[in-house]
Amino acid sequence: MHAGASNFILVSYPDLALLPFAKSTPSSYQSVLSTYSKTFADSLSLLVHNPPKGTRIAYVDLYTLFPQILANPKRYGFSPEVVGQNCIKGVYPTEGIPRSVCSDPNERAFWDVYHPPAKTHKIIAAEAVKALAKVL
Repeated sequence: MHAGASNFILVSYPDLALLPFAKSTPSSYQSVLSTYSKTFADSLSLLVHNPPKGTRIAYVDLYTLFPQILANPKRYGFSPEVVGQNCIKGVYPTEGIPRSVCSDPNERAFWDVYHPPAKTHKIIAAEAVKALAKVL
């Protein structure tokens, strides 16, 4: 059945082993996270470069973006000292620490152990705009 959709935007995951929650996991778990993330990004990339006939796909590659942010934090307006650390702590029971919020959320690429803050979302949105401009 043809539903009529022909324009898509696909967004990959960052390497999940780079998220703050993964830093407290065993290296074998981090390896699994990295493998999963790479496989997912590669699968999306394959689809983007070989789209079904009549479709246009914009691709936002967070798998590549996040290592760039972490390796070059000043380029993105983050502090090298805390870029990979989360701002809010103690939100999830598995953290096992009292809740606290940092005083410098705009210096960090992560809000909590899983999610980016508004500043990182703005960077992702700019990448989405670039990706859309390439295909529309």
